[in-house]
Amino acid sequence: MSNEKIISNSSLLTPNSPGSSLLTHNYFDCDCCGLCCKNVGKTFMQAELDRGDGVCKNFDDETKLCKIYKSRPLVCNVDAYYEKFLSEKMSREDFYKINYKVCKKLKSNS
Repeated sequence: MSNEKIISNSSLLTPNSPGSSLLTHNYFDCDCCGLCCKNVGKTFMQAELDRGDGVCKNFDDETKLCKIYKSRPLVCNVDAYYEKFLSEKMSREDFYKINYKVCKKLKSNS
């Protein structure tokens, strides 16, 4: 696949948007809203990242970004996690759909 970029989620193109296709790119398109980082206490897979208030210990409250983004844990990297654990079990597109659904739910609850 090429490194073709798609319109970001912040532009409201999601897997369920008419005409959208997740097969036109090869990475998860995160808009860096930080909501997943503010909700690590809700999942056992990220529990060790919880600083005690449900927020990731690597989340910078001032910049609203990850302090260790380039070396973030595998569970925080949608594409790397997919490649390591799920590439032979489900399609990348299906995994992206799951992640976009969770993202949308976090945004609707904030």
